[in-house]
Amino acid sequence: MNNHKERKKRLAPSKDCHSRRRSRKCDRRKDCHLRRRLRKCRRKPPTPPLIEERGLLTEFTADQPATQGETVSITIPGRPPGDPLPPPLTIARVRLNMDDISDRFFLTGTVGWQAIEGVPGVRFSIFRTRLDTGSEEEIFSIIDSAEADGGDSFAATSFTFVDEQPIVSRGEQLIEYTLRVVLLTPSTVTNAQVIGPIILTAAEMEANKPRSC
Repeated sequence: MNNHKERKKRLAPSKDCHSRRRSRKCDRRKDCHLRRRLRKCRRKPPTPPLIEERGLLTEFTADQPATQGETVSITIPGRPPGDPLPPPLTIARVRLNMDDISDRFFLTGTVGWQAIEGVPGVRFSIFRTRLDTGSEEEIFSIIDSAEADGGDSFAATSFTFVDEQPIVSRGEQLIEYTLRVVLLTPSTVTNAQVIGPIILTAAEMEANKPRSC
C-alpha cells in the first residue's frame, strides 16, 4: 500500500511543472495579442493630423491688356525740366466686391517697357478707390530704370503687394485697383514707353483662422 502511494507521488506532476506550463501559456497569449495588434496597425495606417485652412483665396480677377512683349506702344507721360510731375497714366484696372472687414487683397503685376533715350526712371503705382465713397489713394509704388544707350533698353517690372485693409466698415463694397505709370526723369523728348506685357491680378484672401491647440 505504501509502495502504491509513493509511486503516485512520483508520477504526479510537480508544482514547478505547473508553473512552467502556466508561464508558457501566458507567453503564448502575449505573443498572440502582439501579433493581433501588429496586424491591426498594418491594416489601418495612422490618420495624418488635420491641417487647418488658412488664407484661402475666395475671389480672383485679372486685367491683361497685353500678354506679349512688343505688342503695344504706350508713351509714358513725362515733363520738361522745371515743370511739375504730370498725372500718371492708367494702364490696367481691376474691381472686386468685399464684405468682410478682416479679408485682404493680394495683388500682382507685370509691365514690359523700353527706354528710348538716356536712362529714364519710371514709377509704377497702384491706386485703390472705394467706389461707394469715391475715396482714392496711392497704396503701392515701385521705381525702375533702364538704359537706352549702350545697355539693355528693355525692362520687365514685376511686383506683389497685399492690401491689408481694403475696407474700413462692414457690408458689401466694390473696390477698384488701378495700375498707373509716370516718367520721373525730366526730358524734352519721349524717352520711355510701355511695350507689353501689361498684367494686373487681384485675389481676395480670407483672414487666417486662429490655430486650435
